[in-house]
Amino acid sequence: MIALSFQGDQDREDNGCGIIYGMMRDAGFRLKHLVTREIESHRLKSSRSSGAADGGRPAT
Repeated sequence: MIALSFQGDQDREDNGCGIIYGMMRDAGFRLKHLVTREIESHRLKSSRSSGAADGGRPAT
């Protein structure tokens, strides 16, 4: 989404398209940020739950 917005902005023919591509770029960066936070949240939750029950040892 981000790459597409940059390409579209580069190829645009008028300012109206630039506004749309800018909005698309902003939305892409917001989504990327949310996904990164969500992945980190799941990673932390997983490491806490796996370490609490078995002393941090891997399951065999």
